[in-house]
Amino acid sequence: MKLFSTIVAMLATLPAMPVLAANDTSLENQDKPVGDSIPPCALQCSAQAISQVDCELTDLDCVCNNKKLTELSTQCMLVSYAAKYQADLCGRPERDRSGMLWKTCAFFQIFGTIVVASRFYVRSPLFKGPGFGWDDYTMAATYVFYTVGISVAIKIVGLGSDMWNLAYDNIQEILFWFFISEIFYLAVISATKISICLLLLRIFPSTVARKFRWACWGALALCAGYWAALLIGILKACQPVNYNWLRWNPTEYEGKCFHFNAAIYSGAGINIVLDVIVLILPIPKVLGLEVSNAKKVGILATFSVGVFALICSCIRLKYIVLFGDSTNVTYDYVQVVLWSLIEGGSTCICANMPPMAAMVRSLYEVSMSKMSSLHSSKGFSTRKSVTELSNRSQTGHPQEIQKSMTVTAVSNGRAPSSSSQVDLINGKEDFYLKNDLGERDEKGPHSHV
Repeated sequence: MKLFSTIVAMLATLPAMPVLAANDTSLENQDKPVGDSIPPCALQCSAQAISQVDCELTDLDCVCNNKKLTELSTQCMLVSYAAKYQADLCGRPERDRSGMLWKTCAFFQIFGTIVVASRFYVRSPLFKGPGFGWDDYTMAATYVFYTVGISVAIKIVGLGSDMWNLAYDNIQEILFWFFISEIFYLAVISATKISICLLLLRIFPSTVARKFRWACWGALALCAGYWAALLIGILKACQPVNYNWLRWNPTEYEGKCFHFNAAIYSGAGINIVLDVIVLILPIPKVLGLEVSNAKKVGILATFSVGVFALICSCIRLKYIVLFGDSTNVTYDYVQVVLWSLIEGGSTCICANMPPMAAMVRSLYEVSMSKMSSLHSSKGFSTRKSVTELSNRSQTGHPQEIQKSMTVTAVSNGRAPSSSSQVDLINGKEDFYLKNDLGERDEKGPHSHV
């Protein structure tokens, strides 16, 4: 108990350590950086505590006498030093969760590339697709954002390890790339929702869905506004901007950050709300299509795969609560980065499901066509044999009993028509929906904008 009290008393002086170290002008300390004399976890706790109270780093009187600052620093250091002391005493191996990031990056990069490539194959005029639209171009930009974001995540070497086991420069580099990754995460989730809105605008033209298109434009404007507002918020969170990744070491760098925990939570919450809006937006129109219930279920299932992305957003919000209050940033932030990767990858994949469904349908039709051709060839051989037998009976053997066979084929399908109006019998929306989900036209490529 006495030892514990001594530790607490020592830790209570830690808020003033950065200031005292900065003011120390002794000869033995002039030749080395100030930050080298203070453990990384002490710097992190001091910076975190100072950002939560009304004290300036240079105000020694406030730093030394602010009761709340002392309590926050003490709690933080008790956790950090106790964890390190216990790990060293018990001989525990260093923790490292970076492997999860590498596996997640590899999976979503490979799967996402396949899905996006399939989308452009289905829609390409070179392969009798309906042609490209703004939704496809936006998705191409989203794929670029996500690929760059994954490259950034891979560069965060040391993320997933305890902060006290990392070198000084490594911590600063991790926080820098974490800041960059947040910018690309925002670009991915925003551009994906914009792409879906543009897809809906392509499917339902103004001639058949004027009010619905206004709703789509409204959702698109909300997503674009969210992107712009949050990007400005991220860039303006700390002044200067580099203080976002340097504020953990207030002894060498000066800057100021506003209390952005509330902004982080509200940004994540608004993102979830936008996910829900984009998810339910096409449901009324699909239910109103004059098609079979089975087809309605299939179309809704194609769009509703975005539910998984919505679940990922909610899980990420759970971990982002640690964003501003972590005492071990390099270890705790790995969950935020991990679920950012999963959410970004899943939204990108889900947004490509409608064209993917068309490709699956196309492959199914090709396989069925081959089977039909095989059966037709067998039927042709049978009819040919019967015809030859009949001819021989009429010419070479007139006395034999003649046999005949009549084959009647009944088709439940609709005969092809040269008039495009026939395709609109089930509703104009169904016509555009079929074409813009990627169905092929044997007459050649076409596009509805």
